[in-house]
Amino acid sequence: SRGHQVIQVQCQVPWPMKPREALFDVAAVDDIDEHQFIIAKMTTINNETAQFLLDDNTFQVPECPPGMERCDFDGAVLFRACPSEHTIFRPSKRNILRKICSLFNFCSTLMPRCP
Repeated sequence: SRGHQVIQVQCQVPWPMKPREALFDVAAVDDIDEHQFIIAKMTTINNETAQFLLDDNTFQVPECPPGMERCDFDGAVLFRACPSEHTIFRPSKRNILRKICSLFNFCSTLMPRCP
């Protein structure tokens, strides 16, 4: 199946950085039944790209909250089940999560915006 969402993420980061906010346009595709994965393509929404989100151009990019720094992101994430033979695999002690164990790899590059 396929999905498309707008997602706003806010997070605290260690000093000396300010708390961060990201506003994403996310397109996702899953193939859970056959290959057990989900791919999400995430791209920052800004005033230039917001016009392409809705047919009538009515999407408004909200202001970044005071004290936060809006960051840019352009990338994709692959979610897949963790193989039981993986070295970090540990089954959950909770019954509801016993059969759900995911391996999540994430890499990022920081590119500061200098005035």
